[in-house]
This record gives sequence, C-alpha cells and structure tokens, in this order.
Amino acid sequence: MPTYVYVANADDGEIATYLLNPGGELEPRGRAKAAAQVAPMAVSPDQRLLYAAVRSKPFSVHVFRIDPASGALSPHSVSPLAESCPYLSLDRTGRTLFGASYGAHLVIVKDVGGDGGVAPEARQVIPVGRNAHAILAENGKIVAVGTDADTRGMMGPKTQVIDAGHAGVPVVGHDPHAPQLLGVQRVLGPGLGVGRGHGTPGAGLRAVSSL
Repeated sequence: MPTYVYVANADDGEIATYLLNPGGELEPRGRAKAAAQVAPMAVSPDQRLLYAAVRSKPFSVHVFRIDPASGALSPHSVSPLAESCPYLSLDRTGRTLFGASYGAHLVIVKDVGGDGGVAPEARQVIPVGRNAHAILAENGKIVAVGTDADTRGMMGPKTQVIDAGHAGVPVVGHDPHAPQLLGVQRVLGPGLGVGRGHGTPGAGLRAVSSL
C-alpha cells in the first residue's frame, strides 16, 4: 500500500504531494493550489480528504479529495475560519473539525457534512488560555486544549512522538497512535510536519524519509 506525504508550502500557497518509496526516497507527484500561508493540515479518518487551514486573510479551510490510486489532490470546497489556526484536527467520526488559534487564544469547532465539506458557520468559538495551539479530543469530547506542555500529560505509553530536529512543534492529535505536527501530513501512517517559523520544509522532509 503506497504512502503519500503532503507538504504545505506557505509562501507559494500550494500543497506538494510526494510518494514515499520503500527505501525512504521522496518522489514528487504534483502540487495543488490552496492560498497564501497554507500550513496546518489534517486527514479525514477514512483518508479520502485532506483539510488545510490558510493563515492569511480571509482565514479559511480548504478541503481536497485524495485520489487513493495516485495520492493526487483535487479541490473539494472552501469554508471560512473565524481566526488564523496553526492547528487542525478531526474527531474519530470525521464529522467535527477543531481549530486552535494561537494568536486569538481560542478554539473553533465546525461541523463537517456527509460529503466532507465544512459548514460555513462555526458551531462554537471558545475563548481559552493564552496561545492555544494543541487540541485533544477523546470519545467525542475535548479533553485538553493549550500549549504542547499542556497536552503532553495526556500522552499514553503508546503515543508516538517524532523528533524532527526542532523543525516542527509536536502536538497531540485526536488519535494517540497518529501524532501530528504542523505543516506536513503523511497519509496511511503517522503524521509529521513543519510549520512556518519552526524550521524548513527540507528538514521536515528529511525527518519523514528517515522514518
């Protein structure tokens, strides 16, 4: 079963697709246009859709279909976000999208329709502690929101933490067996990423290929 790596390129507003070969080499497989400052991403539980947040105004989440045969991305829909979100996650059903806004100190909760599209209006916009950028949902409830340190205590013995050589900021996603970092999503495997201001795409790709 092939593994695809998606890299958000904030400056050019595109998401690059790579095939991760068995030997660890990354093979370019094309790009999909989002918008400037696209960064955090989340993959639906059925791995059919990719959600990417745009951190430039107008803030939005772009949804892409994932072609299971090639890994290629095709546009699905775009929905507004109340604030800039450096982190996205979905619940286990794929019907609720969570966004944590570092600068606005709040959490955004949005409904996801049966077709994977995100509702235009937020279900909730919740003020939280300062600089929230990690969120953990368990059994349909948000059980932790805050900084990496705030959620680190929620990690279990089987939670995998990937050290990207300071190229990314580790955060806990909704699935403790599929940790996520900022900016890069690896489909059909654990997540890894690089966010703007937290290293370079090259560093993140090298970390991915070393897995």
